[in-house]
Formats: sequence, structure tokens, C-alpha cells
Amino acid sequence: MDKGLGPTFSTVEHLERVYSRNFPEFTFCASSLEEWQEWRVNLRQRIKAVLGGFPEKCELKAKVVERKEAEGYYIEKIILQVEQGLLMPAYFLIPEGIKFPAPVVLALHGHGRGADDVLGEYGSEVWQKWIRDYNYDYARQLVQKGFITFVPEVRGFGGREKESEKIVNPREEGNYGTSCRKASFNAILLGQPILGRKIWDIMRSIDYLETRKEIDSERIGCLGLSMGGTIALFSSAMEERIKVVVISCCLNTFRDSIMAIEHCECNYIPYILQYAEMYDICGLIAPRPLLIEAAKDDPIFPFHATQLAFNKVREVYRLLGEEDKLNQDFFEGGHRFSGKKSFDWLKKWLFEE
Repeated sequence: MDKGLGPTFSTVEHLERVYSRNFPEFTFCASSLEEWQEWRVNLRQRIKAVLGGFPEKCELKAKVVERKEAEGYYIEKIILQVEQGLLMPAYFLIPEGIKFPAPVVLALHGHGRGADDVLGEYGSEVWQKWIRDYNYDYARQLVQKGFITFVPEVRGFGGREKESEKIVNPREEGNYGTSCRKASFNAILLGQPILGRKIWDIMRSIDYLETRKEIDSERIGCLGLSMGGTIALFSSAMEERIKVVVISCCLNTFRDSIMAIEHCECNYIPYILQYAEMYDICGLIAPRPLLIEAAKDDPIFPFHATQLAFNKVREVYRLLGEEDKLNQDFFEGGHRFSGKKSFDWLKKWLFEE
């Protein structure tokens, strides 16, 4: 029994007390480069294990199925085979007049309709307002600012969900689309937490980008909001080919966000808190350039916990003598993409020598 606390009937309260006594095995406490290296290797191995491992690579069988012009850029729709028998649509946005080979930014969407949201494909006035409220069309913003941009469609969304599962009204409270719930729970039953497979899709996206003559594969960036931020965080922690990262409205603690506030099922990873808090996982990105966006009035990622997590991540960069590669944009308002510093951050580390 916790000192000063009596017995409780509440399961949730009990689990909060379990958390308070918990010290994850790979909490960052390295004091030398050798300890950091060992910590990084061991934590990555453990994360891969709790995510159910990764599938074996198969042929990508990449196919461009559509190409169209837009204002100042063109878009290719591509189909990739990410697992044997499983296809993923993706979108390759190339600005006019850019010199090849050039950097590329992976623009990862969050909850909603899928790739259409970050591409700025409104479809209706309702969705147009929703995208504008969240400043959500950052793939289009990226390409208009001169970045080659790659948008993979996340599992369970857009072209990767059944018509009966598509979201109709973005304002309906708690509506993430039924495919997220069913896909997440069924994946867990099979020992394959859905986040691990989303990370795999990013790895396969990079495999594909390495085949494109337009791309300098040594200069790959990644940006995502909310669920897209979660995928960016975990993918960048596990995948060294991602060189520059922007995480928007996501970095927090599992305790203050995922455990405390109702979230989509795709956020839950069995056993993760036995091994690391969210900031430890984010610390695996160091020493690569990392910008954290956070809204001071975010209702699902409380700002005080983001500040705590950011300071924890900074400890890793400080040990490595790379604090100049960690930055933040803490802005007024609610859950949305800011972009105030993000595009300049990506340009600085991807384009400038």
C-alpha cells in the first residue's frame, strides 16, 4: 500500500498508483557517450519487441497510377506493396523548377479522412473549415514552399479503409472512424500493435524514396500532427534514415495524456511503460535536428506535461553537446499545426550546408 494512501475500489486509481511506483527499465540516465550508445541500442530493441517486431521485406512493386498538375507543382499517386499482399497508396508532390536530386519531407497525416486532409483536398465546405481550423494541409504548404513531399496513407484511413467505415462528419465528438478501433484491437490480438505497422509503412516509404532519382536520400525529413506526430516520433526514433524531424501536438507523457484522457485505441502499446516513457523514446532521435510544436491550450496533450517531456529530451541533447539541434514552438491556442518555425527548421537542416 502506498504511504499515506488507503485502499481503493477504483481500478483506474490503482493503476495510477502503479504508475507512480514504476521506474521504466530504460529511463534515460546516461552520463557518458558509451552509456548513451548502449541505452539507445537496448531501448530500440525493446521497442521493436513490444511493437511485435517488423515483417520481412517484400517487393515494393511500386506503380504510378495517376499524375496530375496543380498550382506550382505536380502530384503522382503511387501504390506500394508494404507487406506481402498488403498495398498502400501514397502521394509524391514535386514543385516545378526544383533541381534534382533534392531533399524530401514525409508529411504524415493524423486522424480524419487520411491523405486528403494534408493534401488540402477539401471535398466539402465542412471539411474545408475543419482543415483550416487545424491548419492541416501541411503537405500542400510544404510543396508550395519548395519541398518535395511524400504523403503515405496511414493504415485504416482513406484508401485503406472500407467505405462503411469512413468518417462523414468531422465535428462528431470522438469520431475517429470505426476502422481505427477495429484495426487496432484486431492487430493487438495478433501480437502486432498497429503503431508498429504504421512505422513499418514509413520505413517502406523510405525504401521507395531511395529508388527515386529526384531524391537525395541523405536528406529526408519528417513532419506530423497529432497521430501523425506520434508516427513521426516513433518512426524517427527507430529509423536513422530520417534526418530532420518536426513533431506537432504529440510529445507528452503517457501518464498525463494517454492514461489520463480518452484517446484513440491506436495510441496504446502493451508493456511500453515497463521500458520507457514517451520522452525516452523521443530522446532516441538525438542528435538529429528536432523541433517540437505544442499548443498551450491543447485539451488532449496537456502543455505542462509537454514542457516536462521536452526538458527530458533536452537532457539527451545536452549530454551529446547538440542542444542547438533541439528547438520548440510553444504557441497560443488549441490542438493544431502551427508552422511558425517548422518550415524554416526543415529548410535550415535539409537545404543549407
